[in-house]
Amino acid sequence: MPPDLCAVVTRRGKPTGHVRVAQAHLRVATVGSAHSSQPSRGCLGALTCRQLTWIIRPNRRPVGGIVPHPRLEPPYDLSPLRTVLIGIDFQQAFGEGAWEHVPGASAAIDNFRVAARAWRSAGGRVVMIREAYTPDDFPAAIRDEIVLVHPLMLGSANCEFHPDLLVDGDLSIVKKGFSAFAASELPALLDDRGWDTVVIGGLTTPICVTTTADGLSMAGTKVVILSDACASQPFDGVPGELAHNVALARFRYQFGQTLTTEEFLTRL
Repeated sequence: MPPDLCAVVTRRGKPTGHVRVAQAHLRVATVGSAHSSQPSRGCLGALTCRQLTWIIRPNRRPVGGIVPHPRLEPPYDLSPLRTVLIGIDFQQAFGEGAWEHVPGASAAIDNFRVAARAWRSAGGRVVMIREAYTPDDFPAAIRDEIVLVHPLMLGSANCEFHPDLLVDGDLSIVKKGFSAFAASELPALLDDRGWDTVVIGGLTTPICVTTTADGLSMAGTKVVILSDACASQPFDGVPGELAHNVALARFRYQFGQTLTTEEFLTRL
């Protein structure tokens, strides 16, 4: 059965068969039978939308629904032809003692610099993403007040990238919210360039990094997070290191893969 035309069917969390997608209708094939057009009552029974676990698209990850717990996949192909390295919100507003105090940010920034230099040398492209606003992004009635206090106004020092991260030849895009998937041109850029795999570093792990990674993963993009090229702020009594580790554990469980910078370099 062609992998780009299949969906795994589950009942009570256990794989029981496949669904073949053809010309806007579903054909059901039990495991081991790629041509059956009727569900096996003993194996599949009546199918509902909730039983369709995922649909696999060409060169893409499973999309939507519930997937195995934990998600187990072979290492992704990180060829520069299909993969892009993305830096998210490595801005001066985020760091030790910055507007948003992020313990461990300096090490994460250093590791991303190392990864980016090696990636460029291997022929890969780097996309640097930052959250930034202009006065026109806000309603006129409150614009002046917000512009005076907002930490990420375009042109402010806080909004700029940390030094030596964005270099000639890199792409730079702006997002208007936490997730670059939901609030920037990133999905269109990936489609235009034919990149189906992304490697991500950034600040901060549980917010802008993983909201972006989750959205990309659920849309079918393969996502790797560089675990030591990210860091988290503390919040609600949760230490930053713990928030970082839990965010990565949750991501690995269901959404994608993680590598250290050193592990990433060995894959180039």
